[in-house]
Amino acid sequence: MNESKDEIFELLGVDPGELTLSKVNITNWGTEAVTECAYQGRPFQLFFEGVKSIQWDAYAESDEQETLLRVMGLLLGADAHRASALIYTELFELSILYSQMTLVKNW
Repeated sequence: MNESKDEIFELLGVDPGELTLSKVNITNWGTEAVTECAYQGRPFQLFFEGVKSIQWDAYAESDEQETLLRVMGLLLGADAHRASALIYTELFELSILYSQMTLVKNW
């Protein structure tokens, strides 16, 4: 497994920069997850299908007014349930073990 902290930027076709997270939706009885993200204000989604495991570890209390979190790290893992995607923010760490991941962007 060769995970790169810059893999998300390579997929987006951009230089490393600021990532933010505004929403995580878990659907289809936990077998799908969609993250609403942005690269320097430009929105994109990560759509995870065939989810077998989701782990959410909270590190701090959130402010109800807080709607945008800075992403400290994002590792995409590997499909076919080989390695979990990991999303680190200042409030929580999210781990998603998935079958397939699709990046959706309109720019």
